Amino acid sequence: MGKFAGALALIIVVLLGISVWRASDLPSPYLEVPEAAAPDYDTAMIAQHLSQSVQMKTISWSPTAGTEGDAFLAFHSWLETTYPNAHTALSRETVNDYSLLYRWPGKGAGKTPIGFLGHMDVVPIEPGTEDTWTYPPFSGAIEDGFIWGRGSLDNKSTVVLVMEAVERLASEGFQPEQDIYLAFGHDEEIGGQRGAVKIADLLASRDIKFEWILDEGLTILEGFLDFIDGPMAVVGLAEKGFLTLELVARDGGGHSSTPKADTAISKLARAVDNVQSNPFPIEIDPADAANLRAIAGEMPFMQRLAAANLWLFGPVVKASLAEPAYSAAQYRTTTAATVFNGGSKENILPQEARALINFRIHPRNTIDEIVARTKKLAGDDIEVSIYAAPNNPPAPSDINGAAYGLITRSLGDAFGPIAVAPSLVVGATDSRFYAGVTKETFRFTPVVMSLEQFSGFHGTNERVAVAGLGRSVAFYERMIRRASGE
Repeated sequence: MGKFAGALALIIVVLLGISVWRASDLPSPYLEVPEAAAPDYDTAMIAQHLSQSVQMKTISWSPTAGTEGDAFLAFHSWLETTYPNAHTALSRETVNDYSLLYRWPGKGAGKTPIGFLGHMDVVPIEPGTEDTWTYPPFSGAIEDGFIWGRGSLDNKSTVVLVMEAVERLASEGFQPEQDIYLAFGHDEEIGGQRGAVKIADLLASRDIKFEWILDEGLTILEGFLDFIDGPMAVVGLAEKGFLTLELVARDGGGHSSTPKADTAISKLARAVDNVQSNPFPIEIDPADAANLRAIAGEMPFMQRLAAANLWLFGPVVKASLAEPAYSAAQYRTTTAATVFNGGSKENILPQEARALINFRIHPRNTIDEIVARTKKLAGDDIEVSIYAAPNNPPAPSDINGAAYGLITRSLGDAFGPIAVAPSLVVGATDSRFYAGVTKETFRFTPVVMSLEQFSGFHGTNERVAVAGLGRSVAFYERMIRRASGE
């Protein structure tokens, strides 16, 4: 017994030693680069341009509504007037009436092209909330150090910042080594079927395949994590898939004065509750572990110890990630009941009730898996079917590849020694439709924002800070130059 206890103690000591060593050997998330020089862009002019873009109401209302074409055509004209050198150096074609595809011819014949994506459309303002905005939502007001308005972040910032960089380079006579494409969709906010899908189909028909593309996505966050000093750039290596299921319950109906034990509404309510009360488990796959490892070097010791040794502390880490809604969304397929309809009059038992449940699919899961699981949880009395156009999550891009290195080096050029970490985009972007025409996809918008600003996405008081816009444009310029070997 004594020998056994001694051996057990030795094993524990060895495991503890390995765990501590792994925790002490984690890399720093901060880029090892010197402080970046202040960019020589005219920040005030960039702010004016972004303000002007926000004032054009390029709203996507719903998949069934028509496009308000005049606003998009005005935006096209504004781009051409505002960025004349870019429109001389690049060719431009209109796709499906309102989306734009630019091509910047490269010097190197046969070299694989690269692409930058964005979208021109914005979501509407929720009716009744207009007066809650500090400045009118389409004013493009430049006040208090910000550009205010719908689209200032999502996603006219990307379109304007990319065009600012291209305009500067084109004015200097720069020509890239490989072809560079800029693709700006007009309906990303309602699914991208009319814009990004048509652009991707056009590229595929021409047998064009990119080395990598960079779309909107995660940003540079300030104050996001207590243990990170200064802003942290969070680069999306992957994004979730999208699926909405419709659940339907049927019953014979009748008069409310003589109800049966069950109605269509009660059947459906139980089914929806059972689906939502049994969420997908939190798991930590290799891509998730890469995100934790990237920031773990700055965590407090006990957290660092756990993050560095998931083989031992995995269950503890998973439990800690389950409580905050945002972290839980990062590590599981989410389940959200979003629509519930049933009944038409207070004294009539409905014959039918319907609900929609939206799933944002983690890359480890699939549409077929979710449908089968939902049918089982909902029960035999409930009809389950796919609602609208779903998509499986695309495969994650390589954190160890050349393209991710290009992004981090360009960040260092523009922003200096900030922290950088890969992550998963929990929303959907147009880039998912380009999976067939690119080797790798990254999702990142190089603007600095606080958590409070982050709530402006699709919400009230959407705004972007003026002060960092020059560095944001410098990031895109450095991406283009570095891709050409400079």
